Amino acid sequence: MLLSVGLSARDNGGANAIHLAPEIRENDVTGTVNLSPNVVTRGVGIPGEPDSFVYRSRTTIRTGLIPGQLYFVRTMHKVSGGTTADLQVRDVTVCPCPLGGNYAGQPVRALDFPPPQWAQDATSITNPTSTAHTAGTPAVSVTFIAPTSGRVLIIVGGGVGNSAGADRIFLSPEVRLTNAAGAVVLTPQVTNHGFASDNAASTTVYGSRESVLEASPPASSTSPG
Repeated sequence: MLLSVGLSARDNGGANAIHLAPEIRENDVTGTVNLSPNVVTRGVGIPGEPDSFVYRSRTTIRTGLIPGQLYFVRTMHKVSGGTTADLQVRDVTVCPCPLGGNYAGQPVRALDFPPPQWAQDATSITNPTSTAHTAGTPAVSVTFIAPTSGRVLIIVGGGVGNSAGADRIFLSPEVRLTNAAGAVVLTPQVTNHGFASDNAASTTVYGSRESVLEASPPASSTSPG
């Protein structure tokens, strides 16, 4: 399923980070925890921004759920310290849609619903210097089969920041045919498809960006990097 959390928040003191993450339990609020709140892997966060509210969301994929099981989902938040933070809005969206691979009834065209792909790496990349997009080490990448519609939803996200509070970091998807050496289908570009840290971020910012890639060649193995 697709799992999204979002917030509108600020910090009057200018130094208090605010984190919001989803928690999933079986049945109800007292049930067994299926997913513990963790801003690094699933949540959204902002640095201390004193002048105005920051609006941000993050979407991830949750797999391995039990078919037919009732789940309870809520947002959980925390601050880095102090009492000057303000949360204006909190939201959570769950989309238990058929993401492919186990679609009931088996559609006539199996490629209508190819399975989703998900990759994440928590290796810290400290003080990067490249002003051009680079894959990083290790690269975070997946391969997927384009559906018959030729249209796919791409989500890119993570935690980015700058301790000096003066340099932005951009994170964008790259899509190629077949593998990392294939022809470029989508060039990394933050304006239309990417996610970025705030200019004044003196701490890590957590979030994501969703966009639709049109006209992917159907039945092709495609690799976003």
